[in-house]
Amino acid sequence: GFQRTGRSRAADHPETFLQTTPDRATAHRETGFFGAAALRQGGRQESHRSKQRIPFAVGDLWLLVTKWSGTKSWFMGGRLMGKTHAFHIRRMMEDDLPAADHLRNMAGWNQLPGDWLRLLRYEPDGCFVAVVGNDVCGTVTTTTYDAASPDSPRVAWIGMMLVHPDYRRRGIATALMQQAIEYLQQRSVHCIMLDATPAGEFVYAQLGFRRTGAFRRFRKPSDDGKNHRTPDVPLPSEFQAAQPSNLSRAGELKTFSGRFATADFRHQFMDVRAFGAKRHLWLQRLAADSCVVEADGGFGMLRGGQEADYLGPIVALDELQAAEVIDALLSQTGRSVFWDVPPGNQSAESLALHRGFEPIRELTRMCLGERNPPAEMSLQFALADPGTG
Repeated sequence: GFQRTGRSRAADHPETFLQTTPDRATAHRETGFFGAAALRQGGRQESHRSKQRIPFAVGDLWLLVTKWSGTKSWFMGGRLMGKTHAFHIRRMMEDDLPAADHLRNMAGWNQLPGDWLRLLRYEPDGCFVAVVGNDVCGTVTTTTYDAASPDSPRVAWIGMMLVHPDYRRRGIATALMQQAIEYLQQRSVHCIMLDATPAGEFVYAQLGFRRTGAFRRFRKPSDDGKNHRTPDVPLPSEFQAAQPSNLSRAGELKTFSGRFATADFRHQFMDVRAFGAKRHLWLQRLAADSCVVEADGGFGMLRGGQEADYLGPIVALDELQAAEVIDALLSQTGRSVFWDVPPGNQSAESLALHRGFEPIRELTRMCLGERNPPAEMSLQFALADPGTG
């Protein structure tokens, strides 16, 4: 069930071992699951140039942590595993994307191969994989946005947190999260957000994330009631539009394929108010794979997905403006559609229900940092993606 990558350099150049506590009860009490106390303080555990191997205990597991140039490695063993395994964390490369998308497909998530490429090219130093031998067994991505104002925190989202089923509950998810958090803290990101599935919420809480709200994913069946699943396709060499067909103008609304721009930048300013950070560069990349509708009082996008088309983001000044944009976008597709309604926006939920959408799952929004982004959720009518906000 794995996709194989090239030989890792991690086994060739050991340099230092990270000091951890050998006492299991003390380790769990002082650091949570894996260094959570240090992460909340924005610090790093002390490194020693020593080859003494000191185990870090987590329940019935012990972890031996080593650090190499460009990689970090963990040796796992204990009563829960019949033998010792080793994994290391390194930067994600484009050669890893077929293996990463294999994990995504196993989890049943809706992204397409091009979504991985967009994430990696936007934040090439902030996407990571966990590797056992030569096999990619876990992934995580980060997406960083500039602060909305000098008084606002810089914001980032953690997403695409995936671990192969055969390697879960072995510290891999926590190690990937630790690497992502460390990367963002080094970039002076003081507000780290994520949208958690029920399976991941406990791990994130142990790392210091706090719950800030919940939201629901809605689904509208296809026009003919059938499941029009996008066939598995090879990773594109460049961004290729996986978008609904038959694009057309809808009244006075402007409907585009593959671009997002306005001469007076009013939508950019509106989005900063709604989202609480500057994400215009990210929206431009997202628009390359989307159907884009712009109106005087709002804008929105619709793009393809594995199981269904995805509606979002939608930003509008009020419910009426949002309804115009949403209806124009929905007219472009006959497939099933997913819609992630932002936390606390009851008007958006009402719009979804009145258009035949039904709730299918709930996710939890979580934050690591002293302050939440200054977002006006009443202006957000659909998320861009749970992995990027």
